[in-house]
Amino acid sequence: MTVPGADHGRGIGTAISNGPVALSMHAVLGFLLTLAAIGLLVQAVIARHWAVLAASAVALVTIAGAFFDGISFVSQGHTADSMAMATLAGIALLCYGIALYLLPSPRRA
Repeated sequence: MTVPGADHGRGIGTAISNGPVALSMHAVLGFLLTLAAIGLLVQAVIARHWAVLAASAVALVTIAGAFFDGISFVSQGHTADSMAMATLAGIALLCYGIALYLLPSPRRA
């Protein structure tokens, strides 16, 4: 995805409100994924499932990194930021896959 020249040097709010539809949707989705990652981490703490907590914490850190790389990509347009964002998102997905594997299967009644 290329960021229009008029949006370079702008913040995340400008990208959401004035950016192209694809960029706005991508930024909103990233923000919602960050909120969901925080929610999962809180649920893992409440459940005291330490292995899932560790996987969720690593995923949250990588999502936060991807979020900040996305902001950097929008403001500066460096392709390395886009690659870092994609790599960190992939690591977060791997962590969530591990968390799902670690959770016990529901017991049938």
